[in-house]
Amino acid sequence: MKSEEKVSKKVVVSVLILSILIIIAIALSIYIFLNAPKKVKKETLEGGNISLTYTDDECGLSISNVTAMSDAVGKKLDAANLYFDFSVSVKLEDAKKVDYEIALIPDKSSTIDNSVVKVYLEKQKSGAFKEVLKPTIIKLSKEKSSLDSPKGSMLLYKETSTKSTNNNYRLRMWVSDSSQLQLSELDNYKAKIVVKGKAS
Repeated sequence: MKSEEKVSKKVVVSVLILSILIIIAIALSIYIFLNAPKKVKKETLEGGNISLTYTDDECGLSISNVTAMSDAVGKKLDAANLYFDFSVSVKLEDAKKVDYEIALIPDKSSTIDNSVVKVYLEKQKSGAFKEVLKPTIIKLSKEKSSLDSPKGSMLLYKETSTKSTNNNYRLRMWVSDSSQLQLSELDNYKAKIVVKGKAS
């Protein structure tokens, strides 16, 4: 009888100890779960996209057989080969806005120096082209821009769109008449247009 009581007491004590250990383990698990550092979730949104459209063979402008001219004359160049028309389309999806910039990159094959070439940019508004960059001598950046226009390019214009849009632009270039450069029929200047942007 006494041996049965001893066994019974041992079982009760074992069950009690086991129960206490289980309770401690559960309490410890809950504590660790509640105090564990929260995982940071990153969501990358393809909020919008930007596209550049043009009808010429190349995305840019080339001038040759050049004569120096005034800003008043350069701004009115209207022969098809003396200006470059292009469109920048913005399509918003999940983003609230899209920032984009238009930059010019000179071609290394150009024989005319940047320091005498003027660039002029217009944007179409209410059916007519309006100046957004006055005639400006080409000056190249020494570092990449915040929107990734490359080092060695010239920023022409920046735009922020809060809705889907399509904007038309017209680019003209000419040699400034303030330069004393002697030009030949073989001299030329060529540059391409790039558009860089970011949705946010």
